[in-house]
Amino acid sequence: MTSTIAVRAPAAESWEGVRRLPSFHRSDSGAAQWYDGRSTGFRFLVTSKNLFLDDADRGRFRVTHLARPGSTGVTWLSCRAVDEQTVSLSNPREPARQLTIRDGDLHGDLPGDETYTFMLEAWSNDTEVRNRMLLEGLIAQGRISVSPSGIPTYTGIRWHDGLADRVDGMLLGLAIGDALGNTSEGLDPARRRELHGEIRDYLPNSSAQGRPVGVPTDDTQLSFWTVESLLEEGRLDPDALARKFGASRVHGIGQTMERFLAANGAGVPWPEAAPRSAGNGALMRIAPVILPHLLTSGETFHADAIICAALTHNDPASISSCLAFARMLVDLAGMDGPPEPGWWPVAFIRYARPVEGEETSYSLRQGPHAGRFTGPLWRFVEERLVGDAQRYPDLPSGVADWSSGSYLLETVPSVLLTLMRHADDPEEAIIRAVNDTRDNDTIASIVGAAVGALHGGDALPARWKDGLSGRVRSSDDGSVPRLIKAAVDRWVNSA
Repeated sequence: MTSTIAVRAPAAESWEGVRRLPSFHRSDSGAAQWYDGRSTGFRFLVTSKNLFLDDADRGRFRVTHLARPGSTGVTWLSCRAVDEQTVSLSNPREPARQLTIRDGDLHGDLPGDETYTFMLEAWSNDTEVRNRMLLEGLIAQGRISVSPSGIPTYTGIRWHDGLADRVDGMLLGLAIGDALGNTSEGLDPARRRELHGEIRDYLPNSSAQGRPVGVPTDDTQLSFWTVESLLEEGRLDPDALARKFGASRVHGIGQTMERFLAANGAGVPWPEAAPRSAGNGALMRIAPVILPHLLTSGETFHADAIICAALTHNDPASISSCLAFARMLVDLAGMDGPPEPGWWPVAFIRYARPVEGEETSYSLRQGPHAGRFTGPLWRFVEERLVGDAQRYPDLPSGVADWSSGSYLLETVPSVLLTLMRHADDPEEAIIRAVNDTRDNDTIASIVGAAVGALHGGDALPARWKDGLSGRVRSSDDGSVPRLIKAAVDRWVNSA
């Protein structure tokens, strides 16, 4: 009995005229041939340091993984090119195997009579459309849990004299909010006030020999590792970003990220490794995704935002929140002044609703309304924050209703209400997020990115900027301003 190598395409229906997945089998000579008898022109090849299936009619697909079924579930083997004739199949738990390419055919030693499935990604040499093609394939396969339609067209913003300062403010505000909340993260606001009073500056931190300086948590680390990856790759490359996330110690790592890194580190491709989690771990690091797209237009921005979110949190509420917040950051960076308070929830809903859809079901877990709401996240925002401008006169009154932890039904309304009440004063907005919420480092970092994009870095207090360590790893102080300068030079000053 021969081994079957089945090719799992983005979707049968996405290939005109094809009604089932094409498959290959190992012939007597060991070469891969069409199993179903169609004689279309295709070949395997290595280029750009990757293995590809090149089909004359259907286009080029990057072969990312081979899935081997077994008694304990699917084993994933990463496909990596060794040279132009050799491909390595590897998994951390077993020895690597090699396949060779001769005259466009794939030869290899695949034992037994199991069925092997190659995971393919649509590919283009045009980096502007590559992630759009990837996203279309992942959605068609059901590997990303949204089906966006009707998102308002993305047009970017016009360059203006203050744009560099807005980008500086967005990234600095993120890092400052995170660092101000670091040492009191997770405390009930009342208990935090008992211990520290009103927090308006960095608290002494054991990671800085007890000095009162701004030290990062995972919010800053993952955000600025995203900036690093964008600078290194020139675009959002989800595989490269996943590798970077797993290459250094993450301080204060969340459970969802921990699960993702364990699975991806064991060879599971990122769409399968990402848990379906409605936590705020993707939202806290989404801001940098706007950098390559500030002065561009088109749908690639949406694809990048969705893929960046789904990389670790493959969940409709998370993905839609990330895309909405990214769009809002671009809007803010182009504004002449603070928007009206009602803009914040309305803008979030306008961008999130087409991505999350109408049928998702999330329930409020804490507060007096726990269990009384079930539905999409955007609808909860609509019910709580749209219409009655005086329902929540301040942040504590809202937090008392829905709490302020890492669950998105708590984080998102807390962020929006903070901005509704304090967006005109960036210092007070960040201070309120730090003092009045439970997951205060993350909520303050998201608020900080928003007010920084709106007002610019010059509007943030000098004492906070001067006291920020700027590290993104254990001992690389000064990395934050260095990376911000590189990003501004790359995507603003060179435009």
